[in-house]
Amino acid sequence: MPELVKQPGDDHKKSTWREQTVTMLPGDITTVYFDDTKPNHSAITNNTSQIVYVHERPSVSPNNYLLAVAPGSTKLLARPLGYHTIYLDAAIVQPEKVRVESWIEKFTASSIPQSIDTVQLGQMTGTVDISALPPLAAGDKHIGSVEIDNPVTLGGSSIPATQPVPTREAGMNDFRVGGVSVGVTPVMAKSGSSKLTNRRELTIYPPNSGVIYWGKQGVETTTGAPLTSNDSPLTFKVHSQSPDVYLVADTETVVTIVEVS
Repeated sequence: MPELVKQPGDDHKKSTWREQTVTMLPGDITTVYFDDTKPNHSAITNNTSQIVYVHERPSVSPNNYLLAVAPGSTKLLARPLGYHTIYLDAAIVQPEKVRVESWIEKFTASSIPQSIDTVQLGQMTGTVDISALPPLAAGDKHIGSVEIDNPVTLGGSSIPATQPVPTREAGMNDFRVGGVSVGVTPVMAKSGSSKLTNRRELTIYPPNSGVIYWGKQGVETTTGAPLTSNDSPLTFKVHSQSPDVYLVADTETVVTIVEVS
C-alpha cells in the first residue's frame, strides 16, 4: 500500500477505518461483511496462493468479477456509493487468509484505474491454448515447428501461468460520472449531455435489475449484446475514431456511465 498523505476529511476516514482478516475455504464463495460501516473503499491483500476474484455480488467467479488480485498483491475496490458486503472466490485447496482494510472516502479519479478491469474495444474474450504450430514450408529461413510447454520467461523472470502479466497504464487528465436513462429508444452511452472531450475510456455499469443491450447506433434488444444486473462493469478503450456505443432496454432504467480522458 502506498503511504497515505493526510488530506481534508482524514479524521472521518480514520473513524471509519476497519481491518479484518478473512479465512477463505476451498470450494466456497467467501462473504466479507461490514457490520458497522458502509465503506466505499476496500484494499484487498491476497495472502493466498491463488488469484482472488472480487465482486459486490455473490455470483463472483473467474468469469465474473470486478477485481482479480494476484497472490501477494493488494488491489483497491473503490465505488461512488458504499457497500455492506463483498464476495471473494479463489481456486484454493486448503483454508487461506485474505486481509481486507475498508474505509469511507470521497471517490476520486485516481481510484478508477485500480477498481475496474478493462478490455479493449473489439477485443474478443476467451482462452487460446497453443501446444504446437504446424511446420512451415522449407526455405532459407525455415523455422520448422514451435512448441510452447513452459511458463514464459521475460528478462530472466519467470511468470507463472496462473498469474497475469503486470502492466502499467498512463495517468488520466479528467473523468466524469453520470447516469443515463435507457429505454426502448437507443441512447448514446455518455455521462453528460455530450461525450467527455478527448475521452480514452468508457465504462458502462450494469443495471440494478434486469438487462440492457449495447451496440452501434440503431441497436435493438434483438440485435444488441446483453449486460445483466449480474455482470461486471463493461469498460472500453476508445479514441476519436471509435464508434459510439448505444444502449437500449425493454424497460426503462438508469445506468451509471464513467468516462475518462
